[in-house]
Amino acid sequence: MHGIETRTMPASGDGLRVLHIWDVANVASIVARTMDSIYGTRSLVITRRAFTFYDFPVYGRVLDAGPARFALTSILEARKYDIVHVHNFDRIVPYLKVLYDRPVVLTYHSLTISREWEKRRGRWSRADAVTVSTPNLAREDVSLIPNPVDTSLFRPSGVHERGTALYLSYNAEEEARSLAGKFGLKLTVVQRGVKHSEMPALLSRFEYFIDVKRSPNVSPELIRATSKTALEALATGTKVITWDGRVLEELPEENRPENVAKAYYLLYSTLT
Repeated sequence: MHGIETRTMPASGDGLRVLHIWDVANVASIVARTMDSIYGTRSLVITRRAFTFYDFPVYGRVLDAGPARFALTSILEARKYDIVHVHNFDRIVPYLKVLYDRPVVLTYHSLTISREWEKRRGRWSRADAVTVSTPNLAREDVSLIPNPVDTSLFRPSGVHERGTALYLSYNAEEEARSLAGKFGLKLTVVQRGVKHSEMPALLSRFEYFIDVKRSPNVSPELIRATSKTALEALATGTKVITWDGRVLEELPEENRPENVAKAYYLLYSTLT
């Protein structure tokens, strides 16, 4: 099953109503669920079934819709909310701002934006606030709010086999093998596509996770940012070897879901 629909909008309540449009790497769902739990907001995530990869649990509605229908549904749904938070789907932002008098937050998660800031200025400049989820996307006129990890799912298990490393194939296997050799580790390479629900057990089998990847369509260089999978590995107690050979051993506080939810809640509060 691609994507799991886990909730719908409550019929009543006094909390801030937040609509998340699109769910990149399950970030919107983690933020929405955590914020509702801590701050009493009423959040809903909507996304397209065609892009619900790896069995992520969606905190809201998964639509069987093409891009045009999804955009129209999102625009109509936005009428019911106090804050609209758009993830990557920036083309919808100008329409939301023309039609409604309410704040729109836009978050970029993809490396593509790093080379298209000027090209997309007509979209992101219309948002009331723009954030990015990794430091390599940061610039002076946007805020960095890091990716959250679902620590209810990814948590220490104590299984980790010493002297082993895992690499999820992402166009940098040669570099991964080089790093494994440098640290004297037995490397296991797994192709991408592992279900989200199976990732905690997989990550916990290894002492290290090697976090090197590239997006050839954007740049031939390695991506200089800690991936969400690497953060999930840290949450299970697996150490991470980064693209530049550093070793990380603990999940940073800034990536804990309660801290990411707090950062977004404070941002929303400044806009309402």
